[in-house]
Amino acid sequence: MATLTKNTNETTPIKIYKGAVNFVKNDYLKSLEKNLNSSFTDDTIVNKSINSTLATLSKLNPTKPISEIDNLVAELPNITNIDELKKTIALIHSKFKNLLKPKEDVVRKEVKATKTIDKERLMLILFTLKFLNQKKFFKIFYALSILSYTKDKNVIARVHNLTDEELVDYALKNHKYISFDNPHLTHLYPYGGGKQKFMKFLNEHLKTTLNIDTFVDPFMGGMGSFYSGFRQIHERSLNVVLNDLNPMIFNLNKNVQSKTKHKKMMQHISNITRLMFRKYDTYELSHEQYKEFHLRLLRLLNHIEKKDTKSVLGSSLLLFVLNNGFGGNYKPSKKGSYISPSTDEDKYVRFFNFVGKIEHYHFLYNSVNVKFENKDYKSIIKKYSTKSNTYTTFDPPYLNRLDMSIEEFEAEMSRLKKLEKQSKKKRKDKSKQTREEIKYQKLQYKLLESCVFNYGLFGDSFDHEQLLKDLPLVKGELSYFNYPHPIIEKYATQYNLHIDLLGRKSTNGKVEAGEKIEEKFETFMTGKVNQSSQVNNNSYTPNDIKEVA
Repeated sequence: MATLTKNTNETTPIKIYKGAVNFVKNDYLKSLEKNLNSSFTDDTIVNKSINSTLATLSKLNPTKPISEIDNLVAELPNITNIDELKKTIALIHSKFKNLLKPKEDVVRKEVKATKTIDKERLMLILFTLKFLNQKKFFKIFYALSILSYTKDKNVIARVHNLTDEELVDYALKNHKYISFDNPHLTHLYPYGGGKQKFMKFLNEHLKTTLNIDTFVDPFMGGMGSFYSGFRQIHERSLNVVLNDLNPMIFNLNKNVQSKTKHKKMMQHISNITRLMFRKYDTYELSHEQYKEFHLRLLRLLNHIEKKDTKSVLGSSLLLFVLNNGFGGNYKPSKKGSYISPSTDEDKYVRFFNFVGKIEHYHFLYNSVNVKFENKDYKSIIKKYSTKSNTYTTFDPPYLNRLDMSIEEFEAEMSRLKKLEKQSKKKRKDKSKQTREEIKYQKLQYKLLESCVFNYGLFGDSFDHEQLLKDLPLVKGELSYFNYPHPIIEKYATQYNLHIDLLGRKSTNGKVEAGEKIEEKFETFMTGKVNQSSQVNNNSYTPNDIKEVA
């Protein structure tokens, strides 16, 4: 057995303290140092390890006992085997380092491996702290939120072996160092017509579009186009203009971009969560409980919408109810916004996602030059899209799909207009429309009718053909999404634009086991408007369909 000789010279230099003289050592820290100093030996490797451990300890400067470390340090004076001493000091050092930066944690072999953070435990811990004041609750809400996303095996294993009290302390001290990756954070909020599913196609088109310095989205909605094209936007340092006619959507994203307001949004959402815990005395709300809470939040949101659309609280409420709503079903009206509460009870416990979503999009909005606008689409393209070095993507309210050829569509529209004109001639009272006139007007409107989801106040009466007529205002490359419709084919042919038909599985509603998932198709129109070009045949064939993975 290898033995060791302890160095009793109390003047042994501790080189590592020269950078740590600006704090007063407490009694607990002094006792840890004393036990570590008592372990200096004639072995240079051991002494070097002790010096490194003391350096880490000085940075940590613990103010209260650390039970799992105390026992190891207390045993040091009793160890007589040099190999055992080396291993024990190495273990103490690794635990000190882990308290400073968890990715450096070294886990004992006897600790059972676990692959994911126990979110249920984190939720329960947060719930038990619901009577803390708002400020203290937010600090823990933020720290546990960051911890809940991590995939770091060392952090997960460490958390697995801490008591609840130690876990909270650990999260508060270390959340700045914990990296995370969560697939549910791809969108800031669910929104009808999101473009994340078409990320591949938008990125490919952007990649092949050269000599551009600005990306413009006149219908930003849920930021699907921006998120889908972000890789190219970031790599090429493009300027970005994101516009929405809805002032609440505009201000929500402006507040997330803001250095100070995005933090206030997280604080508001933390408090909404705390109040929800207190009211229902559970973090696992039933659908009926959440529906009641959701409608209360909507009433408050509607009140704020009428008073101040820039309100950070209003943005926070909108973000909360959208994420707990039914499929991004958001209908603004003059009376106020309505968002259906989700029937999926699993959504109600995803309150940890808000910190990640806000921090993620705050980073995206500040890693490139992003400007938000709150105007009609025509003002935006006149202001930003009249130069050839601009890429403009259009994701407007959608038309209902219409399975007709251009010729069939134009013939039907011509027939209805003729019938309307004939009905007008039969008027007895020239100031009043006849029932037949109104009937033929409605049938014409039906040919260009919006789909069921139309963004309420900001999409109810959207003029789809007028947007297509306005495309020549765009001088650079453009892309345009919609459901297949002969009016789009007509203008694509007129402007010499290319059309792809993108096929995807429907994500609306649930399907029973063995039931076939409905396939939907969307038009992806691209190119530069060139009205003097030869006719471009854009008729759809099965070979033109590109499947979304």
